[in-house]
Amino acid sequence: MTFTLKLRHPSVLAAMAGRNDGEFCRAIGELGVGMVTLGGISVDEQSMKASRKMVERGRREFLFDNLHSFLEENIHVAAESGAQVSVNIRSSTVTGYVAASHLIQDLGSTVEINAHCRQEEMMEVGAGQSLLDNLQLLKTIVDELESTGVTPLIKFRGNVRPEPPILTTVCPKAVHIDAYKEGERGFDFSVFERISDYECFKIGNNSVTTPDVASKVLEVCNAFSFAQIAWNRAAVRALVDAIPLTSQD
Repeated sequence: MTFTLKLRHPSVLAAMAGRNDGEFCRAIGELGVGMVTLGGISVDEQSMKASRKMVERGRREFLFDNLHSFLEENIHVAAESGAQVSVNIRSSTVTGYVAASHLIQDLGSTVEINAHCRQEEMMEVGAGQSLLDNLQLLKTIVDELESTGVTPLIKFRGNVRPEPPILTTVCPKAVHIDAYKEGERGFDFSVFERISDYECFKIGNNSVTTPDVASKVLEVCNAFSFAQIAWNRAAVRALVDAIPLTSQD
């Protein structure tokens, strides 16, 4: 493996749109988590319009007028925890991803491309999970970023499209995969069995709520992530305390 995220601990707070702002990420990071994720955040005009439509029907989203100010303030606050900070972004254009990604990297954070959101409004503008139906576009986004010195994480949901072609077409150096299977609860380890031959940095997500599940995820991934359990600070602390620290060698 030629690329790795240097995390102090193999735990990641996954994105929750409208919830994971700087203060929330700081509070979780202070529990010893390796990386916290701001967002999801819409970074261009069309994706922000989609966010506003989603808010109108009752979903939580981050709405702001100035992307630079929003990112600068929230990344600074999240980074006070000592955790690595990533920012989960959505855009309707390649230029939107590139501009936001350089801003995020300049502020000392990791970029996460959101190919995961399946809200209709976001998919209609070509963002979120719709990227899995346009792998050449997703590859273009990754290639454009890597050509200018940004190595992004790609966040997507398993069992939506065959995972091996996603990886072999897009060629990401780091992925954050929601090991989801419709109609079932819990972590679907078969997602990672199907991509075991693909070498990249892997974060496994879905129903990681206990040290036992986290340990099993780390048998097939480099790190694990969690989301809703974040409301239970004692449970997050138990995950951190039970799992060995990441080697920094």
